[in-house]
Amino acid sequence: MGGEGIAYHDADAINHGSGELNYKPEQCEAGVPAYVCHFRENEGVDISYVKKNLDLNHANGVAPEWQQLYIGWTEDGEWTNYTVEVKKAGTYRIVAMYSNLGQTIQFSLITSPPPTASFRSTPQSSFLSRTPGLACLAHLNKADCGEITFPQAGRQLLTLHYRQGNNLAYFGLRARG
Repeated sequence: MGGEGIAYHDADAINHGSGELNYKPEQCEAGVPAYVCHFRENEGVDISYVKKNLDLNHANGVAPEWQQLYIGWTEDGEWTNYTVEVKKAGTYRIVAMYSNLGQTIQFSLITSPPPTASFRSTPQSSFLSRTPGLACLAHLNKADCGEITFPQAGRQLLTLHYRQGNNLAYFGLRARG
């Protein structure tokens, strides 16, 4: 909730997935509810869904679920905010799925209230780019991207900054253990 400049920033006001691509012939597949096919079609953030005839008809490192929503058509400087309810202070692994180009998704963190959480990338070069901050290589489809430490429990705001060509289906935080 919140729209452009609050919940997300997109380079233009067109939803290139739900509001554009999915209106083309055969893009809104049979059996897919209109809610999924045209999810947030009038908002600028570019959202579509995993299609049988495009996304699941070839080998993937990890098979996404049919109709899984994802953010795509990203440009440098675009971002989305996610509210995370941290149940217990500590360190969590960040796992993300997936992106289509050999680019990176950079995770930066804003917390409210302070103090700011800290994060570090996983030192495996096969999973990470050499860019500053926390980043996942996109071509693996699903990757353990690094760790984030929340010094306190409670509501946190996580901001994901994108690079051109990223598709992000989801990310998850798993307690390190």
